[in-house]
Amino acid sequence: PSPNLPQIFVQLTPLIDVMYAVSKKTNNKIDYIIDRQAPVFDSPAKTKDILHTLTENLKSELVRLTLDTEKKVPPPKPKKQKKEKAGLDLNDYLTLGSTLLKGGNAGQLLSLLSG
Repeated sequence: PSPNLPQIFVQLTPLIDVMYAVSKKTNNKIDYIIDRQAPVFDSPAKTKDILHTLTENLKSELVRLTLDTEKKVPPPKPKKQKKEKAGLDLNDYLTLGSTLLKGGNAGQLLSLLSG
């Protein structure tokens, strides 16, 4: 009997998806993870059952890798306080300008700005 290719692709698709996800998490250690699944490949079970078992095992491995990755993420760094500046900032200039204008010294301010 000839193999049913559509059925094989349907059975392989979940395995390929999980292998891709595991490979993204492991940085080229997928071969090692697959090698650990050798007893599944040696099983006398049907191909469909072997692929299903392999997929489930790799899903478990993916969960473990995801949890390990989350543990390794460092906590956020505390925000640094702004350093004190030696000069005036924008608020200081606005306060100075409004003070000069309140006192009726707009002419002095204009002469200072025009030089």
